[in-house]
Amino acid sequence: MAQGILVFIEQRGGHLRKASLEALSEAVRLASGQAVTAVLIGENIKGLVPSVAKYGASKVFIADKGDFAQYSTEGYAAAFADAIKQAQPQYVFAASTSMAKDLLPRLAARFDAPLVTDVMVIKTEGRICCRSNQCIREKPMARMFLMPSSLSSPSVPMFLRRQNQVVLARLSSFLPPRTKFEPR
Repeated sequence: MAQGILVFIEQRGGHLRKASLEALSEAVRLASGQAVTAVLIGENIKGLVPSVAKYGASKVFIADKGDFAQYSTEGYAAAFADAIKQAQPQYVFAASTSMAKDLLPRLAARFDAPLVTDVMVIKTEGRICCRSNQCIREKPMARMFLMPSSLSSPSVPMFLRRQNQVVLARLSSFLPPRTKFEPR
């Protein structure tokens, strides 16, 4: 049974992208005691694991090969798919960066999972994860419910009752908490 949250941590040139840490922090906040696992893909990236763990990841999957020195959709998708198969998460989170916008739709299609993009607010209501977007010119917020497949409700569309669900968080919508290692 799918459970927990898997988060794609993007790095460029051995430096973690701040947006990925925001997505990880939001996943930790929403996890409610479930495992939050990170996926880190690249070359010579093992030194980044302590920084990822500092933001709350209970486990970090690493794909560290020379083949991942430069981003390749197919290569990253294969490595990420392996992590998804091992972790079997309920949700897959990523920051809405150019790389993630290229990578995550492919993974969602590969796993026949719904993809929710440009997420600005996520609230939990019981075991239901709710996503909202602010619309243009102060129109009402659009809301979509992401529901575990084990629950059923006539108010939730059938295509959202899946084992895996993929969420792309809009940049700077979720701020990472300060860690005890950061100066104030």
